[in-house]
Amino acid sequence: SVKTIIDEGRIEPVLLGSRTKIETKMKDLGLYETLKDVEIITPRKADNFKEFYLEYTKKKQRDGVSVYHAEDLMALENYYGAMMV
Repeated sequence: SVKTIIDEGRIEPVLLGSRTKIETKMKDLGLYETLKDVEIITPRKADNFKEFYLEYTKKKQRDGVSVYHAEDLMALENYYGAMMV
């Protein structure tokens, strides 16, 4: 779990998604106080969102991915997270 990772101090976790939804879930699970300082990124609102979807467009252009399709894909946490790596 994220709490275990934080407690062990091995890496700094980043959660991807809607801040409101993530914080609500944290509160529902009784983990808000423990996890309130974890970085939360909403892909579409991130500073590097445009950079990521333009780069993805370049890499996937031969596969027929348009800039509009890449933008929609990059809004998904899985795609955004992969570009972060």
